[in-house]
Amino acid sequence: MAFWSLIHVPRGLHAGALLRIHAWLRPGGVLVGTLGSGDNPDERSDDFFGAPMYWSHHDAATNRGLLRDAGFRILQADEIEDEGETPLWVLAEA
Repeated sequence: MAFWSLIHVPRGLHAGALLRIHAWLRPGGVLVGTLGSGDNPDERSDDFFGAPMYWSHHDAATNRGLLRDAGFRILQADEIEDEGETPLWVLAEA
């Protein structure tokens, strides 16, 4: 499971991270998590609930492509609003 985590890593590293995650999983293992759904190359806040924060992610179509390129079979990948955010909720099989 990777909820609200990859979006805090520079998006240039996402393809490699998904390749590594795929390699960690046994065949048929699943990735459940959230990815970005909008184009956000670099966003920073000095005070996000009292701490500095960083966001970086691709749009939903690019993220679906990155998952496929990493070897995942997408079982479900939907943009669903959650408390004002609309991440790409993903269920993908290795």
